Amino acid sequence: MTHCYRHLTAEDRAAIMMMRATHSIRSIATHLGRAPSTVSRELARHTIDPIKGYDAGLAGYRARLTRHRPRQCPKLHPDGELFEVVVY
Repeated sequence: MTHCYRHLTAEDRAAIMMMRATHSIRSIATHLGRAPSTVSRELARHTIDPIKGYDAGLAGYRARLTRHRPRQCPKLHPDGELFEVVVY
């Protein structure tokens, strides 16, 4: 089964920010054509202050920072002894 993953756009984040006060997560997800878990995770990750709520601009900035952060350290260090021995 093949899935096509796509990141939330600035427009998606703006819609989430505007609809959050009056709509449920499920209705926001239906409007955007996304899974409810996607909207829920977005709100959980990028709602910094519960009083101010979700900010689309700040969420986009934080998402870009997270996207470029490496997820796993390489097992072989390029300057190590084994790096030249292992054939890719």
